[in-house]
Amino acid sequence: MKKTISLLMALVFLLSLAACGGSGGGSGGNNEILGLYNCSVIDLGMGAEWVSAGEGVSLELKSGGNAVFKSDDENVEYKWTVKGTELTLNASGLIEFKGEVRKDIIILDLLGMKYWLLKPGAVVPTDMPEVKEFSWGDDDNMGDGEGILTQIPVPSTWYGTISITNAFGEYSNVETDIWAFIDESDGQTYFEVYETPNPGDEDDAILSMWIEVFGGTIMPEIGDDDAWIFDQYLDSSDEWDFTTTLFEGALNIYYYYESEDGESGADLEFVLYMEDAA
Repeated sequence: MKKTISLLMALVFLLSLAACGGSGGGSGGNNEILGLYNCSVIDLGMGAEWVSAGEGVSLELKSGGNAVFKSDDENVEYKWTVKGTELTLNASGLIEFKGEVRKDIIILDLLGMKYWLLKPGAVVPTDMPEVKEFSWGDDDNMGDGEGILTQIPVPSTWYGTISITNAFGEYSNVETDIWAFIDESDGQTYFEVYETPNPGDEDDAILSMWIEVFGGTIMPEIGDDDAWIFDQYLDSSDEWDFTTTLFEGALNIYYYYESEDGESGADLEFVLYMEDAA
């Protein structure tokens, strides 16, 4: 889970690296708000109804309008201001995050994720969501009660199409049937897409990567030369492109593919539905 939070926070850290040495902001007379807030719950949003424990995440508001947001071993510095019950974190004017201030509680919105941060000893608010753990064997967790799949089971088999559009070079515009498989190997979960429903050793995957599954969301875990699409390896910068969430029972993945020499490329759209989904 911590690795996933780090993945989701990667963009935050990237956009905020320039915060060091920034100016502006100030605590004014807001001394009561100063102090350390530890994260109890993170609502990841992304349409996936997944709520995680916020271990290793904290926000410290210091005098002079300085703030430090910590996630595992990553520290990001901000300037903070408060107007009424609204907290603003600012990184040298490059990026701004908002939060709601309550007594000894801050609800911070970072890229659509809500961080519930509490001072030690704070009264737990009644509207704070509970951490959810899903049991893949519980059919009640798999749908929305109206026949639409909302959770991704492991293992599972999927079918659908890949549409290739705006193609140039060696590629042509085409739509092809595909099958995808989510399963485990050596304690890790993988996602692979083929042009055949029963791939053998002689069949190469169109797309292959390690993933984590959280509710209805797939989060890629791309290392060195362990993930590929067509004949090209992917790297960690591609993880955001392949992060996908179930929408109305379908997995939709969009990716712009370009060969290493830049001579060929196309827009790719994967649309997948789980076999025998209720």
